[in-house]
Amino acid sequence: MARRTTVLALAGILLAAGCGGGRAATPAADHNATDVMFLQMMVAREQETAELLQVARARTLPTAIRTLAEAIRTTQADESRTMQSWLTGWRQPVRMDPAAASHRHHGGLAVLGPHDLDDLKRADSTAFSTQFVNLLIAQQHDAVELARMETATGTHAGAEELARRIVESRTAQIATLLTAATHLTP
Repeated sequence: MARRTTVLALAGILLAAGCGGGRAATPAADHNATDVMFLQMMVAREQETAELLQVARARTLPTAIRTLAEAIRTTQADESRTMQSWLTGWRQPVRMDPAAASHRHHGGLAVLGPHDLDDLKRADSTAFSTQFVNLLIAQQHDAVELARMETATGTHAGAEELARRIVESRTAQIATLLTAATHLTP
């Protein structure tokens, strides 16, 4: 009986100390700085993409591009909620450090700026689709690059799986957009 009590007490101490085995016993222990940076940058990127997609909602687009844009909007909204939930659970800021110098070691910030959106809003109907597709391709390409960084050095299983899905889906989206772009008039 004393031995069983000692084993149970030791198990309780190990669990309380976060040494219970497995991948990680505490929510904060199963991620690293790459995971945090990846999620923060993807949340920011997906907010930018949502703004880009919102501009396109009010304009005429070929059906294939409009359908893909709506699918992207839905998927990225779900992804963003998941990523924000992980960051909040890890007690990390959802917003990334806006200082460009702090992101230099991984290629810096490629930001869709207000001037890009303003130019797109002012584009005539002939140029709009081409500009929109080019900006969306750039956004999705940057997402692929961020996801590759995560799969290379991240440690959170969920973030790594999300990154693999992002590489796969965004690469397919880029291919679809490139095909659609060949049918656009400049």
